[in-house]
Amino acid sequence: MTTRSAWATRWAPSGCSRCLAHLLTVLLSLGVILGAYRAAQAYWDRRTAIWSALFVMTAYPMFYYSRTGNVDVPMLSFLAVGYAILALILAQGVTMRRIALLGFAVGLALATKESALGVVIGMAIAALAAPRADGLARNDWRNARWWRTWGAGILAALVALGAGSGFFIEPSRYVAHLAFLTGRVEAAPGAGGTIPLAFPLTMQGHLEYLRQIVAYLIDILTLPGLVLAAVGLADAIRRRPREGLLALPGLTYLIFIFITLRTGQMRYLLPAAFVLAIFAGRAVARGWSARLPAVRAVTLATALVAIGLSVLRG
Repeated sequence: MTTRSAWATRWAPSGCSRCLAHLLTVLLSLGVILGAYRAAQAYWDRRTAIWSALFVMTAYPMFYYSRTGNVDVPMLSFLAVGYAILALILAQGVTMRRIALLGFAVGLALATKESALGVVIGMAIAALAAPRADGLARNDWRNARWWRTWGAGILAALVALGAGSGFFIEPSRYVAHLAFLTGRVEAAPGAGGTIPLAFPLTMQGHLEYLRQIVAYLIDILTLPGLVLAAVGLADAIRRRPREGLLALPGLTYLIFIFITLRTGQMRYLLPAAFVLAIFAGRAVARGWSARLPAVRAVTLATALVAIGLSVLRG
C-alpha cells in the first residue's frame, strides 16, 4: 500500500466520524470528573474535592465507557453538572438562577437517557429541602417568588429535555422510543418475558438483585473504596444530618433501578457509584486531618490501595 493510499484509508470519513464520536464521550467524561470536584469543593473544601475527583476518575467503568460513545457517560456528565449545582444550592441557598441551571442540566441528562430520572427525583427533593438565599421561607407557597423560582427550574428542564431528545423536532419518534422502553420493561422475567440477566419480581429475585448491585459497586469502586464511601457517608450524617441530602440522589437512583430496571449491568450503577465516590473522598479528607497518626495512616493507605487497584484494572 502506498503512503498516499494508507493516509487516505486512515483518514476516511467513516474513521473521522468514529473518532469524533469517541472524542465527544472523552470530553464529557472530563465533565464527570470536574463535576465531582466542583460539588465537593462547593460543599466542603478543596482537599475533599481532589480526592473525590480521583475516586470518580479511576472508577473502573470510566476507563472503558469514557471512550466508547456509549450514552451512559454523557448522561453522567450532565448529572455531575447538576450535582455540582445542587451542592452549591445546599451550601449557599436557593436562587432562581441556580434552580434554572439545575433544571437545564437534569433536562439534558433525561434527554440523553431516561434512567437519569432516578437521580433527578433525589435532586428535586434535596433542592426543595435547601434553605433560600434570599431569606424567604423554604416552603412559602403563597409567595410569588417561590413559584417563579421553581417555575424557572421546571421550564428550563422541559426546554432542555425537548430540545435534547428531539421531541420539539419530531415528537412521534420520541413517543415511539418511550413505547419501546416500556416494552422492554414488560419483557422482564417477572412479567413473563425473556430479557437476559434479569431478576424476577420474587423474594429470591430481590435478594439476588441486591447482591448483584453490591457486587457491581465493589467492582466499580473496589472494596476499600466502597468501605471508605460508607464511612464517609456515616460520618457526614453523624456530624451534620443535613449532609445526607447530598447522598439522596444516589439513594433514589438505586430505588428507581431496583423497581424498574430488573437487569444487571455494571454501567447502570455509575450514577450511584458517582455519589458514593464523593463520600469516599470526604472520608479520606476527614481521615487525613485526624489527630491520631494511626487514623491518618490507615485512611491514606486504604485510599491508595483503592485508587491503585482501580488504575491497575483500568
